[in-house]
Amino acid sequence: MRIASDNSHALRWLARGKLNLHLRVLRRRDNGFHDILSWMQPIDWGDELTLRPAAHGDDVRLICKPAGLPTGDDNLIVRAARRLAALTGRSAGVTIHLVKRLPIGGGLGGGSADAAATLLGLARLWGLKRDDPRIVAAAESIGSDVPFFLGTGAAIAGDRGTALTRPPRAFAGWSVLALPPYGVPTGAVYARCRPTGMAADEALPWEAPWHGAAELSARLRNDLAPAAFAVEPRLAALHSMIDGLEGVAVHMSGSGSTLFALFDSEADARRWTALAATECRRALATDGAAGPRFRPARLLDEPACVVAG
Repeated sequence: MRIASDNSHALRWLARGKLNLHLRVLRRRDNGFHDILSWMQPIDWGDELTLRPAAHGDDVRLICKPAGLPTGDDNLIVRAARRLAALTGRSAGVTIHLVKRLPIGGGLGGGSADAAATLLGLARLWGLKRDDPRIVAAAESIGSDVPFFLGTGAAIAGDRGTALTRPPRAFAGWSVLALPPYGVPTGAVYARCRPTGMAADEALPWEAPWHGAAELSARLRNDLAPAAFAVEPRLAALHSMIDGLEGVAVHMSGSGSTLFALFDSEADARRWTALAATECRRALATDGAAGPRFRPARLLDEPACVVAG
């Protein structure tokens, strides 16, 4: 089936990133995947995709900004479009423009969010319902985080990340993202991680009420952090630089490289942003190393992928 080009059918989607507030790695499966337990929430910052039915051809054409990003099967957007086309018996026939803002290898799920937005955008173009099981099947075949980005907001991810349930309460506050000028390869981090399992009576951070960001932050952990710091020592150094600054705990999202801290208000987040940026400039001034960018971001309890405008 070929879809005629029609600019009125162009769809613009926001593909927001996520934070892993809490991440436990429980065990490694024989197939190489890991069973995890993670609390994830979308943030109010992400990529932007515009999908248009193609005038000619049945394949996926991906145009990226900035230029130079991969546009073939190694890009999850292309894989998502082709997979959904195969499952629905359609020709993909779509041109997708990507404005990339989320860092690659940053632990914010940017590639997975882009794939989910692609699936939802194509479903809209092709008249599929959002809960069509073929969309979920395509998402699960592409990557462990992709089903989360199809969802409605905060989630507890189990299994290899694809079994999703709602937490009793989402964190309604702000974060400050510390974004280093480098990524961390997810595969290398998981390969170095040594799962320790979880006690049956282990307290989970979302199970009990909390009063403020500081109290919640004290309960959080990420089992991938030691492995990520070993793979990328510069990340370990950055964490040491800002963790505990003004008494604020700093955590890592996913497999890195993004670090984050939690705050109750935007004002607190912006004040700490300025302090952390100053501390990094001071600490890195002697060796001339490139420092991180700091960005306040609000945590959301709403869909990560939404139609823009």
